Formats: sequence, structure tokens, C-alpha cells
Amino acid sequence: MHKLILQPFNGPSEGVFIGVMASLWTAIQGPFWWHQTLYSVPYYMLPSGFAVIAWIVTILYQTWTVCSFVTSRGKTVWKPLRDLIPFGYLLFFGISWICHTPHLLEQYPQAVVCCLFLLLAESEVSLMVCHVAGITYSPWRPILFPLAALWANSILLSKPLVDEKLLLFFYLGFALTYFALMLFKIIIEVRDSLGIYVFTLRSRPQKSMTLNLMGDDKSKTN
Repeated sequence: MHKLILQPFNGPSEGVFIGVMASLWTAIQGPFWWHQTLYSVPYYMLPSGFAVIAWIVTILYQTWTVCSFVTSRGKTVWKPLRDLIPFGYLLFFGISWICHTPHLLEQYPQAVVCCLFLLLAESEVSLMVCHVAGITYSPWRPILFPLAALWANSILLSKPLVDEKLLLFFYLGFALTYFALMLFKIIIEVRDSLGIYVFTLRSRPQKSMTLNLMGDDKSKTN
């Protein structure tokens, strides 16, 4: 039996709370407040840096927890560590790309953050679905491969071969399409497995319910 337990203090709940508070503060102070500096560091970089640090700490803690649990049962830790490959990949290339292209984050912050969010969300959702369904998780995510191209175009070359803005928005469109198709596929598979209607408001066929009830009665009789 597979379980996903959400602790009282967890990333999603605190993240939503911090996002709401930041939005309220922006509504009161105005968006230009975030462009003030503290020791030459813009205010808008502080929550981003805190989020990155919290993300790293969370990954290290969860890795230690899973490895301790697996080793306590006499199993190898290679498989759970292998499942972390996409997150390590995203951590290295994502942060390195942002650090070497700060102008993109300054000019198009929504696009950069949304793109990285989609990459992280796809890896997390896929891992959770595989965990719940009891199927093998593939750490090689096609949606992550182009990030290395963006990184190489901005860092390895003395002058970008392709316009960085064009690559950013092209990758954002690709990631958004890939993520939407993945969610649609999950919804369809759940619908087919449970025999329910997802996109239409209709009642479950009475015939199938009758057959299931008859089957249950027979099994109880036997």
C-alpha cells in the first residue's frame, strides 16, 4: 500500500501563504518597492534566494529520510537516489543558467519563474503518480533536455548562438504544452481506470452498477 502523507508544515502550504502575503504587500507598497536594495541586493531576490535554500534543504532532508528507511529494510538505495536525477539536473542547470543570465530574470521574471516551475512540477507530479500507482519512475524526463541547450547557449559560448529571449519563450511554450498533455493523459487514465466521467456531468450507468452489485453478492455467497 502506497501512502502520501502531507505534514502540518510543508512546502505547498507555506508557499501559498508566502505568495498571498507577498501579493498583499505588493498591493499596499506598489511593485517598485521590490526594486529597492539591501547591501546592493534587490528585495525581489531575497524571497527567491530563500526559496532556493529551502528547496535544497528539503531535498537533502527527504533524501536522508528515504535512504534511512530503505536501508533499514535491507534494500539498496540506488533506486531512490536514481529518482533524484531530474531534481539534481534541474538544480544545477537551472540555478547556473539564472546566475549567468540575470538580465532575463530582470526583464522577464514571470517567464523565467514559470518555465522553471513547469519543469519542477512535471518531475514532481510524475514521481508522485508513479509512487501511488506502483510503477517504475523514469528519471530521464524529455521536458528537461532543452534546459541544457539554454545553459550551453548562454554560458559555454562567448556570444549566444541563438537569441536568449527567443529560446526562453520557445522553451516556455514547449514546457507548458508538455505539462498540459501530461496532466490530460493522467486524467484520461484515471477516468478509464475508475470508469467515471471527467469532462461531462453525467451519472454513472445503472447497468454497470447493477452488475457490480450482483458480482459482490455472488462473491459474498461463495
